[in-house]
Amino acid sequence: MLATAKPNPGNHLFLQVGDDVCARIPLRSRVVTPADDIVDAILEAIERADGVEVDDGDLVLVSEKALSISQGNALPVAEIRTSRAARLLSRFVSRTPVGVGLGHPATMQLAIDEVGLPRILLAAVATAVTRPFGMHGVFYRVAGGRVNAIDGPSTANLPPYDTWACKAPTDCAGEVRRIASGVAARTGRKVEVAIIDANDIAAEVFATTAGVDAETVRRVVVDNPLGQSAEQTPFGLVRAVV
Repeated sequence: MLATAKPNPGNHLFLQVGDDVCARIPLRSRVVTPADDIVDAILEAIERADGVEVDDGDLVLVSEKALSISQGNALPVAEIRTSRAARLLSRFVSRTPVGVGLGHPATMQLAIDEVGLPRILLAAVATAVTRPFGMHGVFYRVAGGRVNAIDGPSTANLPPYDTWACKAPTDCAGEVRRIASGVAARTGRKVEVAIIDANDIAAEVFATTAGVDAETVRRVVVDNPLGQSAEQTPFGLVRAVV
């Protein structure tokens, strides 16, 4: 494994999680498009990984962004018609080092489309009231997790997605089961699957198959082993080696 599997720059191949030592193998993929089936893209990435084969008990990591793009949930920002409310509200959003978040009129419009303007306004008011007390994350707790997953245009994204906005993926619980079944049908191996959103600040787990829990997955991806941009590794394999 040391001879064939290479971690992304700044990451380690191995990580101790509880009593286990896990290998986290990033899988390089071509750029996923709305025309792709995510199962085909994952299997193609596995086949392209020299010396790496899927095994029974492996955990397949899937970037929520790649899944969402394959579902057609991403659009060029130029095609998103923004309302006056979206343009106004986006001005008050604090941007973070990991992305634009809702600080772009297009992503704010996607949030409004996702949960409705009244809920977004309620989240904004709750944030304004609680911010003086040092409370963080109130906006997304009120607006809901699907709003938190909205991604905006960024130079960190590979073209053409540096000028696209992306909503959260749909039916993640169904997708992890479908991916696991697809991998089993093509490889004969029984795997677990997790859909994740990890960056250099935090990691979120959208769904897992029944054989692995979200907290374990979160600990496995705490250092963002898949990368986010030039690495072009939206998928990964995790294997317990000790």
